[in-house]
Order: sequence, then C-alpha cells, then structure tokens
Amino acid sequence: MIKGVLVSTVLASFILFLIAGAIILPSSAAGVAVGNAWNYQTIQGAVTAASPGDTITVSPGTYSENVVVNKPLTIKSSNGAASTIITAANPSNDVFLLTGTDIRIEGFTITGGSGSSGVKIDHASRCAVVNNIVYGNTRGVYLYQATQSEVSSNNLTSNGYGVYFDHASYNTISNNVAMYEKGMPNGSALGDGIFMANSAYNTVVNNVLSNNHVFGISLWSSTNNSIRGNSINANEQFGVRLRQSSDNVLVQNTIARDAQLGIYIGYASGNVIVLNNFIQEPSTIVNPQNNILNSTQKLAYTYNGAAHVSSMGNYYSDYKGADRDGSGIGDTAYPLGDGFPLVKPVEQYGAIKAESTLIPAPEQNVISFPPNSTSHYNDDSQHWGIIAAIPRFAGGFALVGAALAALALVWRARTK
Repeated sequence: MIKGVLVSTVLASFILFLIAGAIILPSSAAGVAVGNAWNYQTIQGAVTAASPGDTITVSPGTYSENVVVNKPLTIKSSNGAASTIITAANPSNDVFLLTGTDIRIEGFTITGGSGSSGVKIDHASRCAVVNNIVYGNTRGVYLYQATQSEVSSNNLTSNGYGVYFDHASYNTISNNVAMYEKGMPNGSALGDGIFMANSAYNTVVNNVLSNNHVFGISLWSSTNNSIRGNSINANEQFGVRLRQSSDNVLVQNTIARDAQLGIYIGYASGNVIVLNNFIQEPSTIVNPQNNILNSTQKLAYTYNGAAHVSSMGNYYSDYKGADRDGSGIGDTAYPLGDGFPLVKPVEQYGAIKAESTLIPAPEQNVISFPPNSTSHYNDDSQHWGIIAAIPRFAGGFALVGAALAALALVWRARTK
C-alpha cells in the first residue's frame, strides 16, 4: 500500500513538473498572413502585431507601404517576387527599413524609393535580403553600420546604386545581379553596381556587375575586403575602383570590356590582385605600384593535362609573350609588373591550390565558402596557413581567394 502511494505521488509530481514546464517555456514561432483573405491587409500591420521570431507570409498583390521592422522576423512572399510588389507610399522613405537583428526579407519586388532605398539595414546585424527584384530606388540595398548581414540572389537593376555600404563590416554580398545602375539625374549618385565607403571585412562573391553608369564596384577608404568570382564588365568607366582602399583581395574575377579601364588604384597599396581574367580592357590597371599582381608563393595547378607548380599572376587578353615550356605561365613579365602572367584564362588551370609542402594545413583548419556563406576568409582567427581544400564556384573553376589571402598575409608578415 505504501509502495503504491509512493508511486502515485512520484507520478503526480512528474505530471505537475511537465505542466509547469509547458507554462514557462516560450511557444514556438507563429505564422502571420497578409492579404485580402487574411486579418492583416498591410505588411506594417502584421509587423506591429507579430511576435519576435514569427514568419509573415504575404499574398500576391501590390502593396503601397514604407515598412519599418524592428524585431526578429521573416517576411516573405507566398508566390515569389514577380507577383508580390512593394512600392514606397512615400518615395522619400525607405521601402523596407530594418533596425533590428535577425530580420529576413525574401521574395518581393521592391521599388519606388526614388529618394531613398529599397531596403536599408540600419545599425542592424544578422539580417538577410534574399531573392528579391529591386529597382527604381536611389540605393537598391543600403547597409548603414550593418554587420554580419547577407544580400544574396537579388536582381538589383536600374537603381542609383545596386548595393551601398557605409561603415558596414563583416557582410556577404553574393550571387546578385547589379546592372544598369544609373545614378540620379541631379548627379547625387554616381551609378555603381556596388559602392563601399569606410567598410571592412566584407565578402563580395559571384555577382554580375555590368553596364553600370560609372563603376562595376567602387571602394572608398575600405580595407580587408574579399572580392572574388565576380563578372565585372561593360561598365561606363571602370570595372573596379580602389580609392584610398588598401589590403583588399581580388581573386578570380572576370573584368572585361569596360569603357575606360579594368582597375583604377588611387592612393592605395597592399591589394592582392591575382588569378583574375582581364579581357579586352582599353587599359588594364592604373597605378599598380605597391600592390601585389602575382602570388608570392608557388601554387599547384593543372595545365593542358599536366601538373605544374609556379607562382601565378593574372590573365591579360592583350599579353604578347610566349610560353616556351608549356607551363601556362608567360616567359616575360606583363608590363604592369606581373611577373607570372597566365597565357590562358584562369579556368583552364584546374583546381588551383597552394603547394602543400610549403606550409602544411591541418585538416581542422580547412576553410570553405559555400554559396551565401557568412564566413569571411579574412577573419583574423583564420589568418594562418594555406587552405588545403578549395571549393568550386558557379562559374565552374576553383575558388582560391582564401588561399591567396593567406599567402599574402604570410608574405606581409615575412617582409615586415
């Protein structure tokens, strides 16, 4: 009898414990719907009513709003950007203004911010702007003192700027198209695919930056950024401008057919510009002095089916030198100071990696960069050694930006 009472008491206590736990544990994130068939007719109304962590799903339609988001939320369309259009009710205000953390905007056409931005990430972190069509704004996406945020897989066309950075660091811009950025009629915006001011430790990877009014990508007083795997072409002035911007890494970009020149460097040094394709540029690089145009240690690669080890530079479509030993490296330096010019485009050299015998890299220190990753090759904690395995990017050949960044840092350390 006593034993039965004891068991009953323990069981009752356990049930009460479970009930108490259910009361004090937070509930999981809820869903909130916007559209004619739902309780909320506006996105802002749903944002105001939502709890942190909720997902707001927006039905197809056109919404005239300026939406301010100050809490962790996912706001996404139910049927994709083409059928869900958000246009600024007040063109002087941002269409979406994100002022909190962990906010995601996905699957909209965002337009009408002719005096402001399509999406502004303002003093916020861990935000994401993904799979949107953004046009007709002064700035397509504006990162103002934003950190650890992602802008990926967007079509950013016919804005003043595609992506605009101001004092923004540790962000990733990947797999976007930024084309026909046209500036403004009064000249208040130049018209760049990507403009970066006073910003550091950002990754710009696998974007198409073409046919923009001034520059494909422009850096002003910005350092330690990674620009890799991008197609930068047919811009009305320069493909890349590095103005007072030192110690950046530009690797495996294709820079082609810009109206004036490929890369302009002004008052900047220590930029690593290696394994890029320069194709039909009127002038390739201006002011390359005190910048690095070829790897400072040897790399392993495959050319015409044979394995080779050499320092490597860039491919220049106007290079006239010979390659008598068939290594894929020109016998004479390119006039700008690249001592190891490639005689074919970079993609013909296979998976390029640092020669493993020079600086061994333990398996636990392998760094990879999958699409839309927010990892940064230039995190100081990762700035040692050589990358042992380098993934491929969408263009079809191996990414080696991280390896070359490490090589450059080793070189700088040895020369200090």
